[in-house]
Amino acid sequence: DDIYDKLRIWTRDEQGNDVLFALGQKSIGAIFLGSAATPFALKDSANQAHGQLLTSGVFLHESGQAGVIQQIDLLA
Repeated sequence: DDIYDKLRIWTRDEQGNDVLFALGQKSIGAIFLGSAATPFALKDSANQAHGQLLTSGVFLHESGQAGVIQQIDLLA
């Protein structure tokens, strides 16, 4: 649909460059729009905060394999 075609996956490559992929490029067929609260602090080995995991949901690859989608707030 129109919205699905506009959604992108944001990641970084080996050089640290931001890269956007269309969902179809990663064989993602469906995203469940519901989510569950999954609060978790993202910290390094020195206990310094780097972000906060807020919610988690699921998606399906075209093959039927399930994956996890998460809302993460990153600290600058």
